[in-house]
Amino acid sequence: LVVIAIPTDDLALQVLRNVRKVNRTVKVLVRCRFEACISQLISAGASQVVSEEQEASGPLLRWCEQHFET
Repeated sequence: LVVIAIPTDDLALQVLRNVRKVNRTVKVLVRCRFEACISQLISAGASQVVSEEQEASGPLLRWCEQHFET
């Protein structure tokens, strides 16, 4: 298992490509900042991608829902 969790999506893509050059079968989890990068990372060989935008939207929406319920 390889986990790539670095601050820039471009660098994460470069690391992923290098990992795939060394090992085509290893599972690779990539954390990216922007949802727009998910398809590019999947195409480059990521097994799973977690986007900060997606993960942050859940708590934001829950807070808004709680705020408007009161």
